Amino acid sequence: MAGYLIHNRIFISFMELTNQLLFFFSGLGVFNGLLMALYFLFVNKPRLLRNRMFGMLLLMLSIRIGKSIFYYFLKGLSKDVLQVGLTACLFIGVFLYIYISTSLERRNTLVKQEKWQLLGLGILAVGLGLTWPYRYYPEIWNGYFVKGIYAIWVIYIILSGIRLKDVFQQAIKDFYQIPVLEKWLVVVFFLNALICLVFNSVMYFGFPSYILGPLTFSFMFYFLALFLLLHPQRKIILQGEVPRQRNKKITSNQAIEIDKGLNELMKQKAWYKNRDLKLPQVAKELQITPHLLSQYMNNNLGKNFNHFINEYRINAACELLRSEHQFTLEGIGYEVGFRSKSNFFATFKKLKGCTPNQYVKAPKLH
Repeated sequence: MAGYLIHNRIFISFMELTNQLLFFFSGLGVFNGLLMALYFLFVNKPRLLRNRMFGMLLLMLSIRIGKSIFYYFLKGLSKDVLQVGLTACLFIGVFLYIYISTSLERRNTLVKQEKWQLLGLGILAVGLGLTWPYRYYPEIWNGYFVKGIYAIWVIYIILSGIRLKDVFQQAIKDFYQIPVLEKWLVVVFFLNALICLVFNSVMYFGFPSYILGPLTFSFMFYFLALFLLLHPQRKIILQGEVPRQRNKKITSNQAIEIDKGLNELMKQKAWYKNRDLKLPQVAKELQITPHLLSQYMNNNLGKNFNHFINEYRINAACELLRSEHQFTLEGIGYEVGFRSKSNFFATFKKLKGCTPNQYVKAPKLH
């Protein structure tokens, strides 16, 4: 009997120590995740949109995982805390998707669809929280809302995977040859997908252990932190800097083929009029990788994709302004591919040094 008691005490002590270690490791991951989120949101320069989106992704994950840790280890946790954690989960997928999209397209502004998605999810979160607060309707949250939130998370994971399709294809051929930013995005995507899989598996099948979600997040955080600390090209991820290298111009034969294809798409087919045109779409039509097209534009033409497309749009706008037309100035902007009057006017002045009105009234500017 005495031996049984000793073994029982040893087992209990071991379990207590294990729980303490689990709490420490998972809690430390969340704490450091919050610090990294704040760094990307407020400290890291230049203030790139993609870095702010990554900061928001980490923030939402940290809040969601922090709630899971307290729920697992502390009994009688406030239902308001549970609601905050689940609400944060609603935004994990959309911030992952926008982060991947802005990184691939190297843009620093949100497009209209992204703004509407964020606004829609924000309204949904506020509406659910005020109409059916978790404190008074835990059964509805646990029965319906959580499944809906997880479903939205899964949908955005799938959409993010679709955005990375071309990168995956290139990675299958030779992972080590894809650019460092694309490697980083692949790693971020799969780690997020793994966390999503763990939580959905626990909800629908009851396994693995609930604490595996926080542990997976901690693993994700330290893996990404090591990636940033040790990779020699980490500045490309953190600051958007491309290391200066000589002789990186595409070969003349490649450049001629790309230039020919771009000329056909822009001058003959007027693809620049598509307001939703993205670099991967053009690369796919030319049957080359987005990286190769980006490299051609940056190193051979000395301009990024947006600048390249906007030049065609502004030149087309100038042709309309010089001709007899039935458009308003705002209508001309829409006709050549701009999303708004303000964007059209700002780009016109940047490229032509004057406003559309000044261009029309001053023949010498033609």
